[in-house]
Amino acid sequence: MAEYSAHAIPEGGIAKVPRLYGDGYVLAGDAAGLSLNALVTVRGMDFAIASGYYAAQAILRARQAGDFSAAGLAPYEAALRDSFVLKDLETARIYPQFMELPRLFTHYPTAVSRLFEDVFTIGPGPTPSLMKKAWKGIRRDFLNLGTLQDAWLARKL
Repeated sequence: MAEYSAHAIPEGGIAKVPRLYGDGYVLAGDAAGLSLNALVTVRGMDFAIASGYYAAQAILRARQAGDFSAAGLAPYEAALRDSFVLKDLETARIYPQFMELPRLFTHYPTAVSRLFEDVFTIGPGPTPSLMKKAWKGIRRDFLNLGTLQDAWLARKL
């Protein structure tokens, strides 16, 4: 869970979305786990609005048919699958796993800070070229098995 505007929102992605309908109920918005931590932004309001719209449509149809059973409310999930909501969550399936990489919040910030420190520090004696300084830091902190493994996972983003 992430905290956003003093409101905890689910961020497990599509793998954590529960059954969206059943006998007498439909789940919409963040109650249905329809939110997405997309690394640089958190999405959810658009999913909430769309899921509320499709839930209302399904409930109106169920009311007209007098059938609030799971079968009568099943068009709700079908509508979500046809919309951007579940398609976008499916596209971002790997995001929660990527966000769990410890190196994303430990190694990389430190490595980038160290790289900038190396590049912008002027010491005694002649200053090596910018590329020499940068390449030294890249070799030290980024050319390793851990970075390769992280990049392999990141290719799915």
